[in-house]
Amino acid sequence: MLKYSAVPLENKIAVSDYVRDYVDVPRFLECCRACHNYSSKWSCPPYDFDPLGLWTRFREFQIFGTKLELAPEFIGADYNAPETNKDIRAALSAEKQKLMERALALEKERPGSLGLSAGSCELCAECAKKSGAPCRRPELMRYSIESLGGDVCATAQNLLATPIKWASEGRVPEYFVLVCGLLTK
Repeated sequence: MLKYSAVPLENKIAVSDYVRDYVDVPRFLECCRACHNYSSKWSCPPYDFDPLGLWTRFREFQIFGTKLELAPEFIGADYNAPETNKDIRAALSAEKQKLMERALALEKERPGSLGLSAGSCELCAECAKKSGAPCRRPELMRYSIESLGGDVCATAQNLLATPIKWASEGRVPEYFVLVCGLLTK
C-alpha cells in the first residue's frame, strides 16, 4: 500500500487574469486529441460549447488541490511495476474523489458556481458517450481545467508554488499533484 501525506494547496485568481495568463484552448485541445479519453467521455472534448466562453461567465477562480508527498521507500520505485502502479492509481483516485466532494460542496454554498475536476471523470466504469447515450450522472460530472484549455502545469507551479512532477524514466517521483477548483460569479 502506498504511504503518503496529503498536503492541501490553494489560491484564488480573477478569471480574467487566469484566462489571460493560463488558458490556451487550441493548444490544450491538441493535447486532448492525443488522449484516449478524447471524444469518449462527456467530461472531455470535443464539446458542444466554447470552453473560452465558459471561463468568461465567471469572475473568480478558486484553485485548490493536493500534493501527495510519498514516503521515502516509494520514491524512485518502478512506476510501471503492476502493484506500484495500482497503488498509485488508487491513491490518486481517492484524493481526486475528496477534491471533487469539496468542489461539489462549495458549489452548493455558492449558487451559480462551477467545480472543475482534477483530470477526467471517473464516475462510471465506462462512459455512456462511447455508446452515444447521454451522461448517466450529469449532476456530478465536471470538466477538468485542462479540458477547458487551462495550463495545469503552469497553474500548479505559479499559483500553487508546487511544480508538477512526472514519472521520469519509469521511476516514481517524490510527489504527485492534483489540481482542481471552483469558478464563481
